[in-house]
Amino acid sequence: MAEAATQYVVQFEEGFPRAEVEALGVELMAAGILAPGFIPPSAGLLQLEAIVYAKDEQGYDTVVLPDRNLVSRMARVARDGHAELRDKTTRSAVALMAYCQAMQVLLEPSIAFHELGFVLGNSIGREELAWFRAADRGAVLDWVLLAAGPPERLPS
Repeated sequence: MAEAATQYVVQFEEGFPRAEVEALGVELMAAGILAPGFIPPSAGLLQLEAIVYAKDEQGYDTVVLPDRNLVSRMARVARDGHAELRDKTTRSAVALMAYCQAMQVLLEPSIAFHELGFVLGNSIGREELAWFRAADRGAVLDWVLLAAGPPERLPS
């Protein structure tokens, strides 16, 4: 006997920048910077409904372990602003931070900071970690607006 298809309806708060966040998910998938450590949902790894369903219905938290290049760029955006950061990796870092904040996806930078501390020293690692934490506690809409802003601000 065939199993009946189940529908799941997700409603976001008024003012949630759904179109922008969906576009960020598409951009991140196209950039090829994510490698899931699990079998992604058939709807798509960054499909908004899949993220909400996993959290609300299955009790799963989605966690991203970003590499050092992305984490360093996120910290630098928090420290220096974005005006001078115009490379593709920074673009991906800003998009990832915006997506994760908007969708309440956890960013866990510990592996990146272990690498940074080993290579450049713990004091530099601690300072960058502080800037990363400041970035990760920023305003969601600010990150989304920055990531979705005009291409001349942070070209891809």
